[in-house]
Amino acid sequence: MLSYYSDKNFDIFEIKKCLNVIQSEKPHFHHELSIALIDSGGTSARFENKTYNFTAKDLIIFPPGLVHCCNPYSLENWEFTMVYLDYEWVKGIFKLEFKENEVFSYKLSKGEYLRLKENLLFLEKRVNYISKKKCLIAILKKYLIQNMRKFNDIRSDLLEKDKVKRIRKYIEDNINQKVTLDKLSNISGISKYHLMRTFKKMYKVSPLTYQRNLRFNLAKKGLKEGGDISKIAVSLGYYDQSHFTNEFKKFSGTTPDDYRKEFK
Repeated sequence: MLSYYSDKNFDIFEIKKCLNVIQSEKPHFHHELSIALIDSGGTSARFENKTYNFTAKDLIIFPPGLVHCCNPYSLENWEFTMVYLDYEWVKGIFKLEFKENEVFSYKLSKGEYLRLKENLLFLEKRVNYISKKKCLIAILKKYLIQNMRKFNDIRSDLLEKDKVKRIRKYIEDNINQKVTLDKLSNISGISKYHLMRTFKKMYKVSPLTYQRNLRFNLAKKGLKEGGDISKIAVSLGYYDQSHFTNEFKKFSGTTPDDYRKEFK
């Protein structure tokens, strides 16, 4: 089972729940600040060429842009909750900024876990956005701000290279254009084979996969806003709606139409 929840009147968060299914086993990233809560079972998470293991009641914070890949130990006892937060909103409220190569994890006590689950359920209720805003701020204060010292800080070393960073910016600015290694090589002045190796070393995915992930994130936003599926597909450079559907399902585990229905 896979479900999504968002509130059109307070559209700065999204809650995803996953039960006994693999949501996305390929390397991917999110534009949002992502808070993962392991409800049952366990998973291995890989980022920055290292693998970490998380189990029930672990709370993990993924910064925007970090490429990661998670694989549960078993689908028979696997459940997690993910909260995606508008990063600019979080920074504005708490004056807090995460580095792209920092991940934080913290093992909750039983009481902390149960209180957090109650608060997350409240966010899905039909109450006014002011109440939800207060609840969300309280969650972040309790489980993020006040517990920063308790978090295990998982750091990694990124070798930033200006030319490859410019390629990343080019892909972001030309999201609906076809990306080829020949074109990126001409733009950067780096041989395409060296560019591929360096890009993957820095961002853990190929330039093409990076563009596909960007398109997915923008597609999610358009679908949540009730956009027309065919128009979204065209605007993001998919050659037809079937292509869009197949690509979206690879990242989300659901079709664009089913995803959009969650927010009607």
